[in-house]
Amino acid sequence: RDSDVGKNRAEVHAARLLELRKYANVSVHTEDITESTLKTFDCVCLTEAESIQHLISINNMCRNQCVPFMAGETFGALGFIFNDFGDAWHSTDLHCVKSKQYCIDNIT
Repeated sequence: RDSDVGKNRAEVHAARLLELRKYANVSVHTEDITESTLKTFDCVCLTEAESIQHLISINNMCRNQCVPFMAGETFGALGFIFNDFGDAWHSTDLHCVKSKQYCIDNIT
């Protein structure tokens, strides 16, 4: 949204998450992340990591605290999403929906 340009991304996303689920408890943490900080969260979503080493470090801290971790970045038309819900987590696709992949071959 145009009104979000220039605002802190985490704060904007928190507001959008609350639009999807108004009774969710969503908080934004924009200071340094420590293992003691992570203990207070049910799940950590990281964007704009300083480096891949930073992302791995945060993921390892989450794993040590048994806190589910999600990370995502976009780089123009490219991007990624990474999820680590711990060793005990498994997923069963009840609807047998095949994953989809797309290739962008032209941008104008």
